[in-house]
Amino acid sequence: MLNEGIIEPCNSLYAAPITLQPKKDGSLRFCVDFRELNGVTVRDVYPIPRIDHTLDQLQHAKYFTSMDLCTGLWQIELDPTSQDKAAFIFHAGLFRFRVMPFGLTNAPATFQRLMDLKDFRPDPDKLNAVREYPIPTKLKAVRTFLGLSSYYRRFIKNYATIAEPLIALTRHSDLKPFQWSEARQNSFEALRQRLIEASIISYPRFDQPFILQLNASDVARENVIGYASRTLSESECKYSSTERECLAIVYGCNYYRP
Repeated sequence: MLNEGIIEPCNSLYAAPITLQPKKDGSLRFCVDFRELNGVTVRDVYPIPRIDHTLDQLQHAKYFTSMDLCTGLWQIELDPTSQDKAAFIFHAGLFRFRVMPFGLTNAPATFQRLMDLKDFRPDPDKLNAVREYPIPTKLKAVRTFLGLSSYYRRFIKNYATIAEPLIALTRHSDLKPFQWSEARQNSFEALRQRLIEASIISYPRFDQPFILQLNASDVARENVIGYASRTLSESECKYSSTERECLAIVYGCNYYRP
């Protein structure tokens, strides 16, 4: 666990004891006795689904899948201000969990809340590579940045329009020297800022009607279950406003087709 970043040494005032419980295969299960901490914890009464209620929802199902999340609670990071409370002690020293450990009284309710969420946003830790990306000085760096930011384009409204100065730099790049302009600097900074302020979007429900909001600009089309956009080709840029709006409708319908 230490090598995997699940726990780390600490100087906490808390120190729960550990126990080793035998498994069916004869091996031992590492457990932390959080009974004292649980005794002073304010209970989260968020409801846990009952098995019989869950089975009742399968009436019209045709396919059944069973999944087990690997060490599911460890996929939830503990708030840094709470990590010391999840400390435990044994002969090797005092350690604390950086993720939610098994045995906390509110762990099941917290985990269920996350599974019931209908919205999602990018993982903040995974956005650091984009936020901290240095100003490009070569074409290869521009392409790398566009690749990183494009991965999260569904969270960024007007992505194609904002990124157009950078995308234009990559077109016919073998025929012109690399030139970094004020417009490209503004585009670069705007994309980084939009990622910091990334929108929360919802999962699509294909049993409900979709509302497609369109905006056809001179250089890109914008399509919240997500934002969708792409730059226009040279021929598409010559379309009239009506033709671009129709193009946006076709693109939006194809993009969100189930």
